[in-house]
Amino acid sequence: MESQQIKRRPIRARETKWAAATTRWLARAGLKPNQISILSVVCAGFAGGCLLLEFCGPMAKQQRMAVIIAACLLSIVEVILDWPSRVMMFALGIVMIGCVITTARRTLRIIKELESR
Repeated sequence: MESQQIKRRPIRARETKWAAATTRWLARAGLKPNQISILSVVCAGFAGGCLLLEFCGPMAKQQRMAVIIAACLLSIVEVILDWPSRVMMFALGIVMIGCVITTARRTLRIIKELESR
């Protein structure tokens, strides 16, 4: 039986050395192609979230509320599917880290403002 050649959409990044090396490493780790694709979507989502936070500023009240509301909605899914409750703790960790970063950024901004006077 001949193996069928899978036709994939051409993506330039797939041809780079770092992408090929990462794919080989993930394959050796036992991940299947679909799992690698899903992982890439998760990473892209994380990068998009980081970019959004960068443009929207520090973890202000609006961002904290958005994270907690999303966590509340995802917690409903956890209960329905009888999964362990982890989403809220993860979200609170994100808020906590964001608050530390916000505090540091605001403090540095205040220091620069005071030093420029």
